[in-house]
Formats: sequence, C-alpha cells, structure tokens
Amino acid sequence: MTNNHSDSASQGPWIVGTSSHPASVHRYQNFIQHSTEGIWRIELEEPIGMDVPIREQVSHFHRHAYLAECNDAMARMYGYTNSAELIGKKLDHFFPLNEETDAYLSYFLSSGYKAENVVSREKDREGNPKFFLNNLVGVVEGDKLVRAWGTQRDITTQKEADEKLRNSEQELRKLYEALEEKVQERTAELAEVNNRLMVQNETFRGAEE
Repeated sequence: MTNNHSDSASQGPWIVGTSSHPASVHRYQNFIQHSTEGIWRIELEEPIGMDVPIREQVSHFHRHAYLAECNDAMARMYGYTNSAELIGKKLDHFFPLNEETDAYLSYFLSSGYKAENVVSREKDREGNPKFFLNNLVGVVEGDKLVRAWGTQRDITTQKEADEKLRNSEQELRKLYEALEEKVQERTAELAEVNNRLMVQNETFRGAEE
C-alpha cells in the first residue's frame, strides 16, 4: 500500500513538533532512525472529539488512523525492510480489531490518551504473532484527537520463552500429580496385601493352637 495521505510529514520526516532549525532536525532524524526501539506517528484522517463515547472512538480510530511515520526499526519488527514499505498503511493492516486490540485501544483512549508499558499482541506481514511493549501519547488540538506518537519494543522472544516455561511447569505439575496418584494407588495395594497377610498369619496361629 502506498502512502496517499498528505500532511505535515510531506515537508520532511519527523518534522511535526520539532524545531525547524536544519541542525536540530538532522540530529532528531538521526536519533529516530538509529534507535533500536520502534518509533512511530499515527495520524487520523478525521480527528475525533474527546467527548465522543469510548466505543465510538475505538471504532473511529480503526477506520481513520494510518501510519504517517515510523523508523526502520519498527518496520523490521513487522518483517519489512524499511519504513517506506510500512508508511501510509491503515492501522488495521498490522493491528486488526479483535478483543485484545479493542481492550488496548479502549485503555489508551480512556486514560487521557496516554499509555505506558502496555503489551499488545499483533501480527507481522507473514501473519506470525508478535508481542510489543508500548508507550504512546495522543495529541489533542481543539478538543479533538488528531494524532498519536509512540514507541514500541519487540518482546516476542521473551513472551515465547515465558510461554514455554509455563507449559513446562504445567507438564511437570501433571507428571507430579500422575506420579502422586500412582504412589497412592500402590500404597493402597500394598496396604491391602499387608492386611491379607496379617489375616493369614492370625489364621495360622489359631490353627496351631
């Protein structure tokens, strides 16, 4: 998808909210592009009023939000080579509306357009699940949300390791429970055998007497 949106980004990347001094812009661009974290700016084709119910804001955000800018680090998190391949895509391209993303956006929109260290579950261009740790803040102009800035860190490897650990713990727990059950069964069997032997011994003693 190509970027057909026209906004302040057309004046040069990462200009919004920064000094227009060339040296400052260059340092800012250099910082963004060399950051290991994904950094992005989302714009709304149609700003949404702060007084609109959260449910409607979530729906509006998905319909009208698009990725205006991002760095190469973010693009690579989704399996792209560079930011040019991702810029201009609508939000639902990599952040489809479902129960998890709905909760994520609802939290952001109901928390004064600010969220810190929030985990999102998304998909890369091949459909593989990805987990990101996000920080984002919305920009309000004239009582309307017009854009959002954010950073994200790929924690997929950590999440997968945590999941494997949980699965291993569950398997060990099941094994322990199965072993404990077997021990109890065997203990009961041995107790029964012991009781029979005691009865037999008593019988033999009685016969001898």
